Formats: sequence, C-alpha cells, structure tokens
Amino acid sequence: MTYETGTEVFFIESNRIIRKATVVRRSGDFYISRLRFHLF
Repeated sequence: MTYETGTEVFFIESNRIIRKATVVRRSGDFYISRLRFHLF
C-alpha cells in the first residue's frame, strides 16, 4: 500500500490512542508525516 503526499493517515498507539497525520514526503518505502496535535 502506498500513500501520496497530502494524504491523511491515522496512527494507532497502545490500541487506544488514535493520532491523525498528513504525509509530507515519500522516499522509497520511507514516509515523513506531520502529526496534528489538538489541545482541548
């Protein structure tokens, strides 16, 4: 599965925390993403 630049992705941490991120750059099989932090 490949993702294009600008695609929104989700990371699941510890089976309970879901974080939204955006793919910034792709180099081969390596992806750089920008996490979105929301303060409530």
